[in-house]
Amino acid sequence: GSAAFATGDPGDVPVIGRVRELAEIDGLLAESRSEEVASLIAVTGDAGTGKSQILRTVAHRHASSTGPEAPWNVLSARAASDSAGEPFAMLRALVASAGPAGPDPAGADPACDQLLALLQPSRESLDTADALVAADRVLLAWLELLEAWATPERGPLMFVLDDVHRADVTSLRFVDRALGHLAQRAFVVLAAGRTLDDLRALATGLEPERRLDVHLGPLRPRAAESLAEALCRDAPSALVAEVARLSGGNPAHLVELARQVRDGMTPGDGSMADLLWARLARLDPDDRQVLRAASIIGRTVWPSAIAALLGVEPQDARLAARLATLVAQGYLVVTARGADDPEPRLEFASELLQLAAYDLCTEADLERGHEVVARWLVASAHAGGAVVARHLVHAGDRRGALPHFIAA
Repeated sequence: GSAAFATGDPGDVPVIGRVRELAEIDGLLAESRSEEVASLIAVTGDAGTGKSQILRTVAHRHASSTGPEAPWNVLSARAASDSAGEPFAMLRALVASAGPAGPDPAGADPACDQLLALLQPSRESLDTADALVAADRVLLAWLELLEAWATPERGPLMFVLDDVHRADVTSLRFVDRALGHLAQRAFVVLAAGRTLDDLRALATGLEPERRLDVHLGPLRPRAAESLAEALCRDAPSALVAEVARLSGGNPAHLVELARQVRDGMTPGDGSMADLLWARLARLDPDDRQVLRAASIIGRTVWPSAIAALLGVEPQDARLAARLATLVAQGYLVVTARGADDPEPRLEFASELLQLAAYDLCTEADLERGHEVVARWLVASAHAGGAVVARHLVHAGDRRGALPHFIAA
């Protein structure tokens, strides 16, 4: 069976070969709703096995339900490698998803703004007493917000957390606290990570029957061929079978092989990294330079930060045109814009694509680039001390990174 989902790529990719997994997830969601109990659904698997696709499919299906039952109130967040270790980074993204651009604009609660203000990255270190007071204020605001979200009028509540293997421990503990606080409500946390160890901080107090572990392995041969057929439109059956075989059942690898077929190339027996490097090599050199610069920032990027790296003005028309082209070609996607964001945010279509572009940078590019990004982040207040410090370390400025590490 298959279900469509939007990827931000020029063509939608179907979810194929995951009927059993989707049915198990739907079953626990229905049980949590009817019994009014909190549950955790842990989706695990290697890179490229389709964890994010499953999360998007489930979230879209249940947030837009047109049946007699109220749709789920879905809030989502993804942990990014560029914010790993920053306290409250994932929690801040989760709360922000319930704001004006979130699932329930009309029902936006002032408690969201209050908590977001408390979760803003700190630029100064606090002594122990002040830190404890600040932590208590955050916890009380979090519990108050949970009560506002988990009301019958708003429907059952679902948190969708992606790339939990990169999440900060503080955010995971607060989500775990939510599962305990809302234990007798229709509330589900749908979380994806590489292994179950990545999710061990969640659901520490849940009964075993309130937890579902869904592991995504490689697609079976017939499912892989069905996906190849869907992506390699009008290709000969022998070529479709070869794409499925070369992918090893990994959906992300199969998508890149199918892209080669659509571009008139013969799919090669290379690694995922080889395919991505070959794809980047086919780009216009100036477009590739933009992606290389963006990769230094991280998975999430801002046009003005790219402009700073390239030494052009933030309003540069040529840069704007190249970014639009990269979005249209599926290298970058436009993400939801926060209420206080002065410019749109962009993301690499995948973490693997960002890493492939990063690998094309020279050592000189990286040393200078990380220094520029660190200065830009400090000036723009887009990230906390831990992120700034990591960029300074990559730039070779460990002494300059120390105060930011202490503040974090």
